[in-house]
Amino acid sequence: MEPPQDRVNGLNGRADVVLWPLQNGLLNFVGYDLLPHFNAPGPARADDTTRAAMLDAWALRLREIDRTPKLESHSLEDFDADAGWTRKPRTKGCTLGQTGTG
Repeated sequence: MEPPQDRVNGLNGRADVVLWPLQNGLLNFVGYDLLPHFNAPGPARADDTTRAAMLDAWALRLREIDRTPKLESHSLEDFDADAGWTRKPRTKGCTLGQTGTG
């Protein structure tokens, strides 16, 4: 479950929206596969039990990383350069910014 500060009305906003320019604009652009973010909010302010649970969750995430579904992203072939780099017809949007949902 996402922490309150990472919700639409939270201090940080939705992490998937905040991180997308880095994930797509940097990592996907140079060929990396994109994975969902891992959230461990405020470990410096967490008590020992909560921090241990965060570390256990991170360890599990790393053990299962090969089975983690990749985030959808577009290739340049999905866009029409002559139309101002807009998605080609029948190309489904895969991000909140492209679909308005999520």
